[in-house]
Amino acid sequence: MCAVVFLMLALPGRALDVGSRVKANQALNVRSTAAGTVVGARVAGDAGRITSGPVTASLGGVSYVWWQVDWDTGVDGWSFAGGLDESLLYGIDVSHFQGTINWTSVAAAGKTFAIAKATESTTITDANFTQNMTNGRAAGVTMGAYHFARPSTSPTLTGDALAEARAFVKVLHPWLAQGGLWPVLDLEDGSSLGKTSLSLWTRTFCNEVKRLTTVPCFLYTSRNYAQNYLESSLATLPLWIAVPNTTPGEKTFDLGPWTDWTLQQYSWTGIVAGISGAVDLDAFAGDETDLAAFVLPPMTHTITAATISRPAVVRGNAVTLTATVDSTVARTLLLGASFFPAGTTTGGVSDGPNDAPVNLVAGSGTAVRQFAIPSTLAAGVYDLWLAFYTDLDGSGTINSGDLAVGTTYKKLSALTVYTTPNFATWAAAAGLSGADAAATADPDGDGQKNLAEYAFGTQPLGPQSLQRVQVSAVPVPGQAAQMRVQFPRYSDRADLTYTVERSASLTSWTPLASATGGQPFTGAGLTESGSNPVTVTLTTAPFPTGPTWLRVRVTKN
Repeated sequence: MCAVVFLMLALPGRALDVGSRVKANQALNVRSTAAGTVVGARVAGDAGRITSGPVTASLGGVSYVWWQVDWDTGVDGWSFAGGLDESLLYGIDVSHFQGTINWTSVAAAGKTFAIAKATESTTITDANFTQNMTNGRAAGVTMGAYHFARPSTSPTLTGDALAEARAFVKVLHPWLAQGGLWPVLDLEDGSSLGKTSLSLWTRTFCNEVKRLTTVPCFLYTSRNYAQNYLESSLATLPLWIAVPNTTPGEKTFDLGPWTDWTLQQYSWTGIVAGISGAVDLDAFAGDETDLAAFVLPPMTHTITAATISRPAVVRGNAVTLTATVDSTVARTLLLGASFFPAGTTTGGVSDGPNDAPVNLVAGSGTAVRQFAIPSTLAAGVYDLWLAFYTDLDGSGTINSGDLAVGTTYKKLSALTVYTTPNFATWAAAAGLSGADAAATADPDGDGQKNLAEYAFGTQPLGPQSLQRVQVSAVPVPGQAAQMRVQFPRYSDRADLTYTVERSASLTSWTPLASATGGQPFTGAGLTESGSNPVTVTLTTAPFPTGPTWLRVRVTKN
């Protein structure tokens, strides 16, 4: 913001209008109509908003201007203009030029809000930003932050806008956990780009800030820029207009495509207790209730519980993580995970290749992510650590440029990771001990622990009637369960019965299809092709949660 000295001029104040926030400046009657019957009363300081008027009507032989007011409390109706003042809040905007500020004195001087310079271009952080934000908040001042723009076409127009927006949010983001005024874009440079390009730059910047903070920007600019360099599509942004040497609340100037301002910078030479030298003075069009609409609540996101779809998994395969999250605002973040050897906090492996955005709701909700266990992860038992990050660069993955949101992590313990999908690992994943596996591994009674009975892994040698039974596709738990099995020709298996079964636990099995006495298979979801070997394809719906186990059980007739 500029610091130029001007002569003060006496200018008219801002007129009351429909939509204006007002306060009673004295004891005030409320009437059913202009100059009509008294239906209630207000006292000095009561607040409301004008909904209709003005109307000129006489009361007791005296002509008055009347406004209809929707009072915050009490009876609504008409009151005379002389008893109403437009509500304004007063504040300042500061940077390192103001030096060290006594914020307690600023608050005592009636400054409700303040906006501190945070950044400029892509590389400059204001030297006093942290000090101003910390001490201003401690004094009870509602604080905000602004970015001084240096629009450029290098490397591209939109690329420069994105880079400046991200540099701003990177400095601002740690303060969002405490809430504060919406972020501000200070636009007083870039006119050489022309109206179309500067407007595109501004839209790009503000859209990126909103993506990362959930709220729009205030746009600070001059009347010259508002009238000549900014397109009407930007008028949806709340305007902070620089009009030095005007009366607080004044509204007698051209705002280009904007119909009104939200913040008015009415002086560059103000004197405020607690600040040495001049400071910019600002007014907000409204009272504390109105200002609250432009205050971002503290942005916190806390994981309160988390579950994983299975306690054991083969690396390279997927698990589903469901986290219960308490969030103060609806927001899109990246949910990151890192695998640490159980009981340690070193040697972790991130789940970066599977990073994906999750959409959080305001209040209590869930964040669901699919995790493919890294194929390089060694077999073992792991703790899973979770954290949220901003997607600062828009890449969709967590990297060193992104920002961790808060410090809350939830550790999921004892995820067992296996390296290969053999029978032993699948049995362990189902909770079977080695003894249980040995006891259940030979349902056909041939003395062989052959995996043809489970349709997993490589077919071992066994009795002659089983040697040509080979598994050519192994279903993966949690994914579409399709199994293709090759069998000897019908005449070679006349003494055997083949049963395809499904289970969720390896302890209770449900038959899906069978073939006996050299006949074709019967059952749903079957196709057969070829003659020797015969290829049988079985498709079955997986269980909605946990693994889906399929096996081929072979018995003698």
